[in-house]
Amino acid sequence: MVANGARWILRMWVVFGACLLTLAVFVRSIGLRGGERSAPELATPTIPEPMQLLSRSAATRIDARWLWIEPERRERWERCFRRPFEIRDCPRFADWLATPDGAETALLIGELTHGKAEEALTSLSLIFELARRTAWKVGVLDSSTDATELARLLETWLSTWAPTSSRDPLLAEPTRVAFALWARITSAAVDAPFFGTDEAAASHARVFADSLTRARAAAATDFGRALAEHSPRAFALLLQESDFLVGLAEDAARLYPEIDGSCGS
Repeated sequence: MVANGARWILRMWVVFGACLLTLAVFVRSIGLRGGERSAPELATPTIPEPMQLLSRSAATRIDARWLWIEPERRERWERCFRRPFEIRDCPRFADWLATPDGAETALLIGELTHGKAEEALTSLSLIFELARRTAWKVGVLDSSTDATELARLLETWLSTWAPTSSRDPLLAEPTRVAFALWARITSAAVDAPFFGTDEAAASHARVFADSLTRARAAAATDFGRALAEHSPRAFALLLQESDFLVGLAEDAARLYPEIDGSCGS
């Protein structure tokens, strides 16, 4: 009787353990379906060679049938996407943006920025081309309006995508170079006054850079840590009280020498 009782108890424990295991697997499957999405584990980005879309060769890749555009944005896409690539004679950025073509292209960029990741990369490609083909450099007689408005396009894009970019195989590197280009353009606005700097522009730049990276906080953001890993000098210079954008701006000048605020001239 004792032996039979022991076997019965052992069997009950085995059944109990199996039930617990089944319940754990079920709960985990519910969590994966209903909880937060896990970080992407793709070995390669969905768009091959994404950095090409930020280079001068982007015009040869993007076309009216660009398959990453969602149907609700396709009509505007087909009407507007060539406009940044067709700009001639290096107009001032703000002047071009004020034209009907410029205004509609800005709407397209905004829609793509708030779309899926592939559309966001496409919108960044258009912003880079605008920075390449329009004038935003601040001369003695120029205002900083062009640099400020162009930087705002990048700020909107970075605010949307930088927080998650370090875990995205498509946007990780493009986001870092977009931040560098933002710094170069913003530096033009900060240094606009003939004497000294534009303190309001510098303060805005400081707040924005800190919000993305938390470089001066106890713990950096995911984006800040990725920047520190890939551009340690630029990240370290963010800690300075003045000239904190110089490292990023130098990275942008090295990677994209033709994007200089005067159409490479």
